[in-house]
Amino acid sequence: MAAAAAPPGAFITLAEPHSSETEVKKSRFVGQQYRSSDDGEPGGTAGRPILAAIEGEGLDGVAVLVIRFYGGIKLGAGGLVRAYGGAARDCLRAAPKRQMTPQVQLRLQVPFELLGPVYPLLEQHGAQKQEESYDDAAGVSLVVLLEAGKAQALSAALADATSGRVQAETIG
Repeated sequence: MAAAAAPPGAFITLAEPHSSETEVKKSRFVGQQYRSSDDGEPGGTAGRPILAAIEGEGLDGVAVLVIRFYGGIKLGAGGLVRAYGGAARDCLRAAPKRQMTPQVQLRLQVPFELLGPVYPLLEQHGAQKQEESYDDAAGVSLVVLLEAGKAQALSAALADATSGRVQAETIG
């Protein structure tokens, strides 16, 4: 799965359906890009503690939303920091983790007579077939997904096995 930063305003739709007594605070951390929001709370009491929880757990490619239902009790700055940061930390610790590997999509145009060597190469390099279409004149058009670090090796292997007749075009 390719890691990508959430577009600006990506969290707004979650905040809108809740009543005015609900506070939605958010932080996200993707690679070297990070962002947090206190969304009306005193500066540094909501978004930054959530972001600190993400960093403290050593995670990347994460978006965290903490929804607080205001019950009429004022927590003060320290209480807000503990509430938001603690909720984020507890959830991050309990959540299942998955190792993410950058992926790339490749498009291949394969003449019918070259399918024999191409399919085994795709399998050897761990490419997952996403699309396959047939054309009587052009052969088979394939879109495959594989780890970004394996794309160059697959491209070289395809060019070698097909005498340069099959080229991999990166499309995503």
